[in-house]
Amino acid sequence: MAAAPTVHVHRIKLVCLMENAGKDVLTFVLKRGALNAPTTLPGVSLIDYLSNLPQESSANYGKMNKKEKKGALNHTDHCQIQEFPLWDNFDVTLLYKVIKLTCEDVAESKDPKWHDSKTLEGMLTKIKNERNKLFHEVRDFSEAEYQDKVNELENLFIRVLVAAKTRYCIPDAELTSMQDNTRQIIDKLRKSGLEKEILIYYSSAMRQEFMRESQAHLKTFYDKLQTFDPLSFLTSSPKYHHHIRDIFCGMSLMEERGHVQQRRDIDTYDMLTVTRRERQNPQPSTSSSAAPPTHGAKPQLILIRGVAGSGKTTLLTFLLSEWLQDPDACNIRHLHEYDIVLRVLCREKDGPSLQDFLKQILPNHFTVMEEDLITRLQQCKVLFLIDGLDELSPGSRSESLVTDILNISKYSPDFTLVCTSRPETVQHFLNKVPAGYEVWNMEMKSVSQEQRTLFVMKHYDSFPDNGKKDPGKLQYLMSHLGWRDYLGLPLNLNFVATLFYMDPNNIKITTTQTSMYVTLRDWCIQKLQARLTDHPQDIQTLEDHIYKVLEDMYDVALQALLQDRVTLSEEEARSLRISCRRKGLPSQEVIPSFFNLEDINDRQGHHQKYAAPHKSLQEFYGASGIVQKLLKSSHSRDIRRMLYDSSRQQFRNSKNLLRNVLCFFCHRKTPLHASDIRRMLHFPLPQQLLNLRSLLLHVAGLLCLPQTPLCGPAIQEVVDLLAESGIGRCNDWLSMLEDTEANSIALDCVVRHIISDERELVTITDSTITSARALLPLIPSKRVMIQLSRKESDVQGLIFEHHKYTELSLRHQYMHPDQAILHDFLLRTTPRSNLERFMGHLSAGGIQLLQECQGLWYLSLAMCDQDAQEVLTAIKAVHPSLPQVTLPLFTCPRAYREGTGVHHTAA
Repeated sequence: MAAAPTVHVHRIKLVCLMENAGKDVLTFVLKRGALNAPTTLPGVSLIDYLSNLPQESSANYGKMNKKEKKGALNHTDHCQIQEFPLWDNFDVTLLYKVIKLTCEDVAESKDPKWHDSKTLEGMLTKIKNERNKLFHEVRDFSEAEYQDKVNELENLFIRVLVAAKTRYCIPDAELTSMQDNTRQIIDKLRKSGLEKEILIYYSSAMRQEFMRESQAHLKTFYDKLQTFDPLSFLTSSPKYHHHIRDIFCGMSLMEERGHVQQRRDIDTYDMLTVTRRERQNPQPSTSSSAAPPTHGAKPQLILIRGVAGSGKTTLLTFLLSEWLQDPDACNIRHLHEYDIVLRVLCREKDGPSLQDFLKQILPNHFTVMEEDLITRLQQCKVLFLIDGLDELSPGSRSESLVTDILNISKYSPDFTLVCTSRPETVQHFLNKVPAGYEVWNMEMKSVSQEQRTLFVMKHYDSFPDNGKKDPGKLQYLMSHLGWRDYLGLPLNLNFVATLFYMDPNNIKITTTQTSMYVTLRDWCIQKLQARLTDHPQDIQTLEDHIYKVLEDMYDVALQALLQDRVTLSEEEARSLRISCRRKGLPSQEVIPSFFNLEDINDRQGHHQKYAAPHKSLQEFYGASGIVQKLLKSSHSRDIRRMLYDSSRQQFRNSKNLLRNVLCFFCHRKTPLHASDIRRMLHFPLPQQLLNLRSLLLHVAGLLCLPQTPLCGPAIQEVVDLLAESGIGRCNDWLSMLEDTEANSIALDCVVRHIISDERELVTITDSTITSARALLPLIPSKRVMIQLSRKESDVQGLIFEHHKYTELSLRHQYMHPDQAILHDFLLRTTPRSNLERFMGHLSAGGIQLLQECQGLWYLSLAMCDQDAQEVLTAIKAVHPSLPQVTLPLFTCPRAYREGTGVHHTAA
């Protein structure tokens, strides 16, 4: 524990005086002023006492209305009150507040008596103010000033005791005893030096003060962040704002540990348990003397990666919201063990150091103690929520802040950092993490198919009734739409709920990700036109001008995207305002229709800035701009040139491009020539293309929309760029083709990039069945797994002789067997020599075919009442010829379960 500066010896002793004698005086007033306060034996808690004030009580709390009572005590106050049932160890600030609420015969809260130094109320206020001055004003006292202040405080304490005796008829003996006790404490401190005990007491008191006031301030500061509208540009009304706890659905994380990846699922609510496990089992310390003296304990870093729209920001917002709740109401296990939670948004321009950042968000009176600020923080258990590492720009203030947090936290074993990032920037960040951290890698998993409808309905139900709500239709749509891959992202589920709420015709069974984003953009345009109905321009001219301005917005979005930011610079915002003015459009209406206007409050004051509503929409905007230019260009293969032009502009504005060039060549094994750098500067780098993959997928989706004029060479170019970005596996191409609705030109282009590798495993699911039917006959031999869960999914058209099928799983028919639906034909027409897993419904004749599947090791069969005995007889006959199948699994209707000696699962 750091020693206090010796020049502040008198101030430290005065703080101790206030925290001992001053606190005792206020506690004395509280207990004598309340009707039934506990004295020596535990009684009711103060909260219970206030909730059940005696009918004859004149306490101010009893005069308050329900809203006033709710705000009378904050979360920190409640924690103190629960901790000390005898009411005997509250701090001075809480004692003063509780006296005003609880004591009999005191003036009402706003009465001038509380500021009159001649009254009991005014003297109590004086004690509270003197205490706060000593805690928050960093100045020392000379010997003479110190003695004068001690005499002043002693006189004040005695006067308060005398006034309390008069007010509450306290016996003389009790008053004398309290006065003697107070004088003894003061005399002891007056005569003492700066003993170790005083230093320890002072440090502890300052830590508690820092922790309590920071908690109270931060919880007020963060409170407004719990209610938000992720689509405010679309809904544009406060009535659509949601509380994060009302719409949050539990997300799943995948933890990876060790050099050989050991993966396990972690529930969102248990994500902090990994840090407890590490701290409870610390390893012997081998660090140098500069490391934290905590016997091997390490600061924790939880790094969560996920694609855009996977819910990273939502998750951290939920964590923050849960910390603001009472401990009993918190759903995140062990979250309330943290004294302080600090939220850092990498997109914002916070202070370039942790100290500057703390000065922006902590109470003003703490910021004068600059030399103590970090030290005070390191005495607390702190959770940092750092959102959007992929949005850090090299050399930016935010990057400096994150670096400073990493460097300071490595010596603070009670610090935990939870950071989020898109996958492509994870390794770059990990390379910058100093030694000494316990690092936990986690991945955001997509929302399970079972949870998607629940997620959408929960969000949809939170909207107010608009006369068009039809939850039944939405549930029906989700039953046919929810299996698509793109709806594994929470952002896209939010889009579905919002667009359907706005107009049920916005969402169809055939809606793809790109078509949904187009609908979203078109809906924004319609809402803007509706707001401009009184505009002097005619409807067609107005629409044309909106689209012209929108093209400029696309360019601005692409430029920002290439610079790893979602916010618009002041120059970019100004250019959009000029574009609106040239077209005679009100910029204050047009720009917020497509970008969020964010409020920023910091030490520089209040200001606003525009930002893309989400990085996924920013990528869509950028892709739309590229497609618009392609359709106007005489050159049909211009995507690469457009990216080069934008990259060249990026190079003029930042160091990102050159950094990527250097990183690329640092990993080259062949000699580097000067011409290589020039060549790479003229074409997007592989790392850049990886970062732009989502944008390129949107370009492909837009080019393949039915309403887009045919542009074959452009489709070929975007497929080539996707291949250069790292897409090579058939599974990735299947997802891409699904969003293009298996466009024939895109399909031919994809086939050219699929290599001949019989070991490659292709997994066909409900979400890729359409593209698989189109792609499988055109590509070389692959190992194929068919995993279908929907009743509507038809396996026909997926079987081809040149592929090796290792799995056939038809889960719906397995769980809901129907005598009319058998998979004998499927098994008969499928190449069976490589089959390892089968799940489905076979007749006795179909079961005979399993004897040819010598590699089969997993078998799950369904039975109906009509064929159960026949199926059991058949499986017993073929089981000896299937040596690797140890225990067949059956599912059967309830009517047949009793009396069977087989293992079964419920239908």
